[in-house]
Amino acid sequence: MTDETPLPRRDTAERLALVAVPTLLGVILAATSSAFDHALTGLVLGGAVGLRLSRARNHYRAVRTSEGIERRRRPPEEFWMYRVAQIDYDERWDRVIIVVALLVGVGAFAAVPVVDVEPMDRARLTIVGLGGIVVAAMTYGSLFVDKAGSETGAGNERTN
Repeated sequence: MTDETPLPRRDTAERLALVAVPTLLGVILAATSSAFDHALTGLVLGGAVGLRLSRARNHYRAVRTSEGIERRRRPPEEFWMYRVAQIDYDERWDRVIIVVALLVGVGAFAAVPVVDVEPMDRARLTIVGLGGIVVAAMTYGSLFVDKAGSETGAGNERTN
C-alpha cells in the first residue's frame, strides 16, 4: 500500500467552506429577495444546509498519496458515538433511568391541564412528557436485548 499522509487542515478548511458558502448565499438571497422578511432567515436556512453538508463531509478524510489528494472513508472507531456505545456500566442503572424518565414524562403530561401557562409552554410540557415516555419505553425494551443483539424477552421461544 502507498504511503498516505493525513491532511487535517485541508479537512477543516473544506468543512468551513461547506458551512460558509451556503450561509453567505442564504443571506444574500434573503437580503435581495422579497420572499423573505429578514436576512436572518437566510442566515438560518443557509447555515442549516451548510451544517448538513459539513456533517456529511465529516465521514471522509483527506489523505495525500503518490497519486494526489484523495478522500478515504473514516473508520467507525473514530466517531464519538462508537466510543460512547462501548462504555460498560452497571445494568442496574437501566431500571433507575426507566423510573426517572417515566416520572418526568407522566409528571409533564399531568401538568399540561393543571398548570395555567401559555400555549407554547403547554407544547413544551407535551414534548418533555413524550420524550420521557419514549426514553422509558426504549430503555425498558433494551433490557430484553442481549449484547449479541438477539431478543431474549418472553414470547420469543421457537419451536421446530
